[in-house]
Amino acid sequence: MKMMKDVFTRREIKYVLTTKQAALLQETASKYMVEDKFGRSKVKSIYFDTPNYVLIRRSLEKPLYKEKFRIRFYGEAGPGDDVFLEIKKKLKHVVYKRRVKLEYQEALDFMAGRNDQEVVMNKKPKEQQILKELQYARDFYGGLSRSAYIEYDRIALAGIEDKNLRLTFDCKVCMVSQNSKNGKTELREILPEGKVLLEVKTLNGLPLWLREFMGKEQITKGSFSKYGEAYKKYIKGSYDSTGFEERRVG
Repeated sequence: MKMMKDVFTRREIKYVLTTKQAALLQETASKYMVEDKFGRSKVKSIYFDTPNYVLIRRSLEKPLYKEKFRIRFYGEAGPGDDVFLEIKKKLKHVVYKRRVKLEYQEALDFMAGRNDQEVVMNKKPKEQQILKELQYARDFYGGLSRSAYIEYDRIALAGIEDKNLRLTFDCKVCMVSQNSKNGKTELREILPEGKVLLEVKTLNGLPLWLREFMGKEQITKGSFSKYGEAYKKYIKGSYDSTGFEERRVG
C-alpha cells in the first residue's frame, strides 16, 4: 500500500473549460494518464482566515507570496474521521503544500488553539514541524477561525510515465453556508454550471500532447481561486454570511 505524500512542491496552472472540452481532454489524456488513488471524489475544504479576511484579501491582490490554511477531506468528516490539516503557500508561481493527517475534531481544536501542544508531541518529527508552522501562522495572525466551507466533485488523473504530472477536473464548485433565517444548509454556486475548472499540477511543464490540445481548442490559462471567488461573490461586505453547523458534515 502506497504511503500518501504530505509535502508537495509543484506548479499549478489553471484553466476554465466547458464540459465538452473537459470530456475531450479526458479522452485524449487516457492515452497518457490514469485515475489516481482518489479517482472520482467529493472534495471538501474548510478554510481559515482572520475575522477581517486578511489572508484572502491579500491573495486576491496577486502578491509574489501568499498562503492559505485549510482542513481538507474526501466524502464525509465528523468525530473519529481522518482529515488533512494543510498549509498551502505560493511563491513566484510555485506551490508548496504541507499537510498532516488528524482526526476531524482534533484538527478543529488545533486551529482553535485547544490541546495543540499535546497534538504536536504525539506526532512524528516531520509532522511536528508542519504543525509548528501552523501554530506560528495562527498566532502570528492573532488567531484563525473558519471562514469558508467549499465542496466540489473532482476527477483526478495521474501520469503513467511522468509521475509528477496530475490533472484535476472540478465541477459543481459551491460554497456551503447556513441560511441565517431558517438555519438550513445552502449550496452557493462558485463556478457557473457548464464549466469545469482544470488544474494542471506539474514539475516539468506541460507535455507536448497537452500543449497541442490547448492550442487546438484555443484554451488559455487563467486565474481562479475557489476561496477567492467565494469571498468575492458571497462573503465580501457581508462577513456573517458563512455560518457553520456544529454537526457531521458531508
